[in-house]
Amino acid sequence: MQKQNSILQGFSLVWQGLSVENIFRAGIFLVATWFVYFAIATIFMPYPIEYREGVSQVLTQLLLDGENPFSAANQPLAMTNYGILYSFVAYPFVVLFGNTLAVYRSINFIILLFIFLIISQTASKNGSDRYIAQACGLMIIIVIPSWGGFGAYPSVMGAFLFISAALVPFSFSFSIKSLWISAFLAVLAYYTKPYFVLSFGVVFGYIFLFVSKRKGLLYGFIFGLIFISFYLPVRLVFDFYFIDTFWGNIANTSRSFDHMRKQLFELVKEFAPIIGLM
Repeated sequence: MQKQNSILQGFSLVWQGLSVENIFRAGIFLVATWFVYFAIATIFMPYPIEYREGVSQVLTQLLLDGENPFSAANQPLAMTNYGILYSFVAYPFVVLFGNTLAVYRSINFIILLFIFLIISQTASKNGSDRYIAQACGLMIIIVIPSWGGFGAYPSVMGAFLFISAALVPFSFSFSIKSLWISAFLAVLAYYTKPYFVLSFGVVFGYIFLFVSKRKGLLYGFIFGLIFISFYLPVRLVFDFYFIDTFWGNIANTSRSFDHMRKQLFELVKEFAPIIGLM
């Protein structure tokens, strides 16, 4: 009986020493550990984890071979509704390590770590406790792969550019320099995965309605200037680029409203804990 009492007293002392903050920190550590384990297991999975995961490999291989993915000769093999920027980013890594799915998945994992830093830093700057800010960043990078996945797709990179374009002006008090950076990132988002250009609409609408109409119009002008400067050379070099990435997506819009509503519902449901923490 005395031995049992000693054990119970020991458990009681340990429990008393565990504050809510310590339990929260332990939870963050466990979730982060699980995330890293899941990422490593997924990266080195020897077979495709999504339908048509090898699309980016095809585009990058054509670039490696000195060919134009968006020329008539490479259509419809290289046809994609996504952009070319992801393959350009992957290009040097593919040269070094080979054109394998593991390379693209590893790139996405690194980008997710950057997203974690951006979200946690922004939440911390906005007044959140350091560990709550880290929890926000962690939940974001767990939710994003559930939609874009670790697969060899540009979704994670597009999400990174979207988030960065939206948060940079906020983080730097909507300075002129931050507007240039945001507009540039929004254009890059378009050439990564077209609908992520919506970051421009989000930032423009917020600035115009709640910050300054003059700055809002200036931001729109800056975006237009950068977009045109990219559009002209891309249009001249890649014959089918805008047919594939713009008109191809436009052709699908009439069938996407129900899917869009379902996505919005799921996004609100999954991001609710992060919104609450922030």
